[in-house]
Formats: sequence, C-alpha cells, structure tokens
Amino acid sequence: MNGELVVAATLAAVGGRWLRDGGTMPDLRGHSSFRQVGRFTADLPAQGPLGRSGVTSTPEEWLRALQELGTSDLSLVTQVPAGVELPAHLAAAFANSRGWALLATGRGASSIWTFRWKVVPREAPDAGIWSVAAVSAPAEELSPPRVGVAEARARLSAALAAIHAFAVRTDLRGWASQFAIAAARLDDPPPAPAYRRDLLPADAAPARRQLVAAIFRGWVFGGMGSWNDVGLADPAAGAEYERLSAELYAALLVALPAATNGA
Repeated sequence: MNGELVVAATLAAVGGRWLRDGGTMPDLRGHSSFRQVGRFTADLPAQGPLGRSGVTSTPEEWLRALQELGTSDLSLVTQVPAGVELPAHLAAAFANSRGWALLATGRGASSIWTFRWKVVPREAPDAGIWSVAAVSAPAEELSPPRVGVAEARARLSAALAAIHAFAVRTDLRGWASQFAIAAARLDDPPPAPAYRRDLLPADAAPARRQLVAAIFRGWVFGGMGSWNDVGLADPAAGAEYERLSAELYAALLVALPAATNGA
C-alpha cells in the first residue's frame, strides 16, 4: 500500500484519537507506519499580532502544536487533486502524488495539511530514508468525509466482487485470488491483522479492523509487477480493466477514511 497514505491514515486514526480524547501522547516515531520516515517537520501557520510562525520537528510536537492552536480532531480526506497528471490509481505508484490530505478541525479555523516526501541520506543505520514536510493551507469549506463504515464496506465489497469476476474471466488467476482474499477480510471474525496492524487504536471496533484488513489486501496499485502493470491484448477487456481498476481504487479511498476517521 502507498506508504504516504498509510502515514496520513495513521495520523488521522491515532493522532485524531489523541486530539479528541487526550491521554498519553502516542509514540508515532516508534509506529510501524513511520518506519521509513527519518525526518518529520511541520510549518505552523502564522499566529499573533506579529504573524510569527514556527516549525516542529517530530509528529508528536506537531500534534501538541495543533492542540495549542485549537485543533480537536484530524480527518483523512481523499478527494483532493493529485500531484501528477495521471489516472488516480496510476498516480498512486509515485511519491508526492498527493491525492489525500488531513483536515484539522476545532474551535479555530479549519486547515488542510499536505505532506511532501523527499529521499534523504540515512542519519543512522536503522533510520528511515524519507524526509516528510507537512504544510498547511486554509480548508476553504472542506468538510470531513461523511461515508460511514457500513456504506464504505458495501461499496468496497461490490468493487472487489466485480474486479474478481473480471480477473476470473480473463484468466488472471493470481489476481482473482488476491481479490477474493480481500473480500473475505470484510467478514473475518476477528479480522486478520493488516500489514500495519497498529494503524488503528488498539480498541478500535472490529468493523473498522475488518475494513482496514480488506483495504490492505485489496490495494493492488503500485509499480512494476502490480495490478497497474497488467496488459490485455483485447481492447474491450482493456477498457473494462481500466474502468474496474478506477472503481476499486475509488472504493478503497472511500473506505480508508471511513475506517480511520473517528476511530
């Protein structure tokens, strides 16, 4: 799954929980989603009569600063323009495609946060190779996604069923198996752990965990060797492949905020 999206989803799920409920600050630098992140900075919006701004150097500092600015929740939003001119499911294979962001809401003005990723030299042998810089802008009437877990589950189930049937018809047996397993995750009691099993808070509802498990298993969009790399000789089959790929990708991007926001 796209690592940039996983980090944003983790901040919405774990960071959003802390902003809403308080308690012990989560150790995000020790979180599996941040394993490849060597540096994290955030440019804070200007405040006060002198318009002074600041920079935080860890995700925990950023959450604390957001709280001081009046933020009481973070929501993952996935309906924002991508950073490259490609179909969204193809753009997801590239760094900084930016088809998603975090919406910070609370007693003050809402803001939208995007993340810029850059490869940097390792600062230690076990350090991550990515530098992540968070920047904000006014939200301009953007609101959190309103699709709930049940509706997102139904949409993802339908998309997986359709693309599974297509993979069977076109003899893409390995991919058909992948889609079937992803669909089964929606009904696992308890759900199989996702690749990033700590993406959600430990006490998140089983339905959210099932949805995340299905999302991770159903995410087939990447570079060489991924579903994006499939080629079909028949033009009609190729057109159906493109349509079903876009529908699955859209369903995944609806499902992930439904699973993480408010978790």
